[in-house]
Amino acid sequence: MSDNSDIRQAYITEATFKKLTTKVELPKEFQFKDTLIWELSNGGEIGLDNPVIFSDVEIRELLTFKAICKDSNLFNITVFKKIQVEDSYRYISPEKNPCYHLDKDCEKLHADYDSTAIKIPEVYKERYSGEEELKTKVNEYRVYFRTLINEFNTKYGEDWIEKDENKLRFAARISMRFNIPDTDVFERDVIGAKNSGVHNWKNDEIVYIKEDIAAGFKSLWEDEGRRKIWLEKKWLFRQSWLGDKKEDIYGDIAPYSQEDVKRILRGIHSIKRNSIINQLKHLYHIQYCPELKFDEETLQKLGLRPCWNCARFAGSGDAAIIQW
Repeated sequence: MSDNSDIRQAYITEATFKKLTTKVELPKEFQFKDTLIWELSNGGEIGLDNPVIFSDVEIRELLTFKAICKDSNLFNITVFKKIQVEDSYRYISPEKNPCYHLDKDCEKLHADYDSTAIKIPEVYKERYSGEEELKTKVNEYRVYFRTLINEFNTKYGEDWIEKDENKLRFAARISMRFNIPDTDVFERDVIGAKNSGVHNWKNDEIVYIKEDIAAGFKSLWEDEGRRKIWLEKKWLFRQSWLGDKKEDIYGDIAPYSQEDVKRILRGIHSIKRNSIINQLKHLYHIQYCPELKFDEETLQKLGLRPCWNCARFAGSGDAAIIQW
């Protein structure tokens, strides 16, 4: 963490932090496999009785995450890739890079906030097969939608969306203009998982997380197929991500068929990611960097943008970035 009092500090969600740490590559001295194996075992996170079941890529991912949790200044010496989010043409507002928050009480920072986005109706997109034509038509829809928002803001006030009769009027206009069901106009997607920002963690929560990690390891060995893969083909067990590949797995997989080995690997990978790796990341976050607070300048270099909600209540000019 920087000691420069002139540099503003900002907060990010755990989900954003995970995105950042998958985009960085630590200097070589942090990438030794034995370093994490020693830390995992001697720190008690996985227990001395558990074998290291991670691939080299997963080990580097965990070590990077843990190291930056312990020392956020590593962001300034790593080789990082700036986060760049591409427009999927699925929503009224194109996807944007993640935000940082100057206000640690911002509702968008905390765990009970779900981020949603209004979808471009599928029935509308299905009419256009070519990629360029689809993009053109989606942008036409967006422009009209936003123009209509401005019209309704002027006519009914900026809180018009809170009244059902106004929503029905709006949906009817969109429905007539684009020949789509009015019930599709305000359909939303939850984009990403629930946020988790500033928390006051208790020691007993760390104990529970370690118990969950131990349970994850236990579940790995409860299935005979998974046990056999570990005993007979440890290299394959560690490369469990291969179970999601469309192509055949190269190497000695006998006596298993491609279908059988991929099915077993998918089960292994699901447990590794959800019950062990993600829980380890959660543990590192709350042990070493519970507030996820970093220099604003560093976050900007990494491609993050200021949260409009924080800027709005702070009376900042940045509030101009508010969009539907």
